[in-house]
Amino acid sequence: PADKGDNPDYGPATALEAAIAANSFACAKLLYDRGARLEKGSEALHNLVQSEDPDPELVRLVAEQKDQVNAVDLGGDNPTGLAVRSGAADLVHILLEKGAVYTDAFGKDLGKKKAMADAEKAAKENPRAFTGFYSEGHLGFEGDGYYISFKDGKGRGKTFRAEKNPEMAYFIISEQTGMPAANPEIKGRKFKVWYWRGVETDVRGEIVPVSRYIHSEALEE
Repeated sequence: PADKGDNPDYGPATALEAAIAANSFACAKLLYDRGARLEKGSEALHNLVQSEDPDPELVRLVAEQKDQVNAVDLGGDNPTGLAVRSGAADLVHILLEKGAVYTDAFGKDLGKKKAMADAEKAAKENPRAFTGFYSEGHLGFEGDGYYISFKDGKGRGKTFRAEKNPEMAYFIISEQTGMPAANPEIKGRKFKVWYWRGVETDVRGEIVPVSRYIHSEALEE
């Protein structure tokens, strides 16, 4: 690996750190399968949970390395505290599942409920934004929520869950079923969507990440 000298923040030092910094689950998984591990003092997980759009499965993979879950960076923060402040409730849930603790400045464990509540509060106060082209929409299982999908300019997809029918005309009432269906007239149009990262319980009863829709606006081409 490259020599970091006296500065542990000097870029990715190993192939594994580089894969994590690139948000590449596939590369990181391959390296882990071949025996690679993050070294003591690595801040790869800390940086990942604060990045723009980290892959939850990559966070789960890195968190399997138990000595990293509660590791403290140079600023005195562990990954869970950073994820909470970043408003990434989905990542906080994953870290807590893997044995992470959420503490105050004195090291007192504040508990899982407090961690999730603080993460959701931070998420709503500082929403994220995604720009993409409307591709699909459907009603949730047993009519629970509206799911709206987009693809960005590189073809990467993202789906958002709205509690009620969004203000944009993403849906029409199907003449065949009488149920909400994706509006074909605006498919392919460009939108900017504000959202926050949370969790929900899926049809199997498992808690999974979800991007919760706040609002959106149409953009001119």
